[in-house]
Amino acid sequence: GKAREVPHFAPFPKKPPSWNRPAHVPCLLHEAVKEMLHPKMRQPDGTYSGTYVDCTFGRGGHSREILKRLSPEGRLIAFDVDREAVNVARRLEAEDPRFQIMHRPFGDLADVFRTGELHGVLLDLGVSSPQLDDKRRGFTDREDGPLDLRMNQMGGIPASDWLHQVTEEELTWVIHSYGEDDDWRLSERLAACILAYQKTVGTIKSTTQLADLIRKVKISDDHGMPPAKLTFQAIRVFLNHEMQQLDQVLQGAFARLVPSARCSVISFKRKESNAIRRFVREHEEPHAKVLELIKDATRLCEMYPLLTSTNDYSVRQIGEPIKPSLAEVQRNWRSRSSAVHVLLREPRTSPRLLEHRDLVRDVRERMREPGCQPAFCGAAVGEAPRLLAEISFNSEAIDSAQLPVAEEFPPDVEEAQEIEDFRRVRAIESFSLGPSTAGGYLNIPKDALVYLTYEGTEGDEFDWCFGCLSGSPEDFGWFPKSCVADLEHTHVHS
Repeated sequence: GKAREVPHFAPFPKKPPSWNRPAHVPCLLHEAVKEMLHPKMRQPDGTYSGTYVDCTFGRGGHSREILKRLSPEGRLIAFDVDREAVNVARRLEAEDPRFQIMHRPFGDLADVFRTGELHGVLLDLGVSSPQLDDKRRGFTDREDGPLDLRMNQMGGIPASDWLHQVTEEELTWVIHSYGEDDDWRLSERLAACILAYQKTVGTIKSTTQLADLIRKVKISDDHGMPPAKLTFQAIRVFLNHEMQQLDQVLQGAFARLVPSARCSVISFKRKESNAIRRFVREHEEPHAKVLELIKDATRLCEMYPLLTSTNDYSVRQIGEPIKPSLAEVQRNWRSRSSAVHVLLREPRTSPRLLEHRDLVRDVRERMREPGCQPAFCGAAVGEAPRLLAEISFNSEAIDSAQLPVAEEFPPDVEEAQEIEDFRRVRAIESFSLGPSTAGGYLNIPKDALVYLTYEGTEGDEFDWCFGCLSGSPEDFGWFPKSCVADLEHTHVHS
């Protein structure tokens, strides 16, 4: 059969250094910088000339790495809206004449540079560790702080004030669009309860106040994730225009890059990866085989929007997104969901079919559910289904030992929980990736009982679980969700 795809993230280390919250460690530092530098600008001494942009300075990790690789004639311009980040950048600006900081959104990139002026662009999306760890910013639901959530506290309004301006329908849309994107009904419940609670008690001023409310509304287990995480994320993304800024900077970067230049984008969330993929689809050219097969020009324009634009460039993604290594995840816990997307600017060769622009149909008209669905059944027609022999199952005695402390598990599993607090499942197929190592991948024999302590829900953790074998709490690790099933859905085979 098809070989099982192993996730790219690393096993959970027993005591990840990042658990102790060190200074900000940039994710995929060397990979992102290496892929962004323009190959044709490489000098005999190995340095690079040209003008480059770091769209998210943060605390300067990527910028300093780029400067190490630039020639004396090279230039680096960085953007950031966070005043504290800009203060750090000003010091670097005073140290290195090749560097300049712009205290403005990276979506303004096209307003700062001329066409063909840039040789490479780097974006590191999301929130930096110093912002997450500073409770005054209100980015995390785990510590009490003001409910702010702004990247630039000098502009806009804090989340606590915004909640007074938004309607229930608008808040539902924000939570569903940028947080609970697979559960619109839960988004509805959260929005209604947040605004009703606000009417009762007044302004929701603190992060823990909002987090406690969300925890009570959600009730059910959230696969080990803090219950309020996605709602906080949704409000933050909306207040800081994060998805609009991403679309804007990609458009602006490729309008200003020279031919064959690259843009490295470090993403952390599925929605960011989807936005990058959508940008590529809107700017890539059809392969010669597609032109050979599809003769209808309007149909081609529907599938390849570039054909109805006046752009003189196309975009191609180079390979699959680059994932962090095992060693990097062990050093920097927050890198586990990161990925580098490398986008290449190429000269456009396809024709401009502007006359077909008004003929392009809405995407909803270009797909529909089939009207007739083929039959689906288990046994052949006329054949009675074969019953599985049911064998009674005697529950094993619950091991009184406690699971390892939280540092040996995903960060959202609480410390010192009794083993019986976790869901018990049965292996419906065996799984093995070589010798088991604590915190790595868990070898599971078929029909074994497993305590499931964590279920991945996004990125490379999607469809993978973390847990331990019944009776062996010291033997824990990752395993595919497809290998196990709840006890009421399984039988033991003799």
